[in-house]
Amino acid sequence: MVLTRRYGTDEAHHRRVLDYLRPIRDRVLQNASISAGDTRVDVGTGDGLIAFGAVPLVGPEGKVILSDVSPTLIDHVAKSAAELQVYDRCDYLVASA
Repeated sequence: MVLTRRYGTDEAHHRRVLDYLRPIRDRVLQNASISAGDTRVDVGTGDGLIAFGAVPLVGPEGKVILSDVSPTLIDHVAKSAAELQVYDRCDYLVASA
């Protein structure tokens, strides 16, 4: 699985990578000029880092579509969305870019 290849089973490494990536994600989202009520697509969503950062920005009336070529990753982000209690504010799509 892509996530295992990226982080292995080293949770400390996983946290370090996320700590590094979050400011980059925040800058990307800021530059995207997302407004409440928007619908946004995260193409190649992977583990959903950008998509889950966009959910609060689109607000309860907006929608985030998480798209990836990997059904395994889409299953993973759908489970993550449920844990984050934003499952219904997202759509999930297996598709190539």
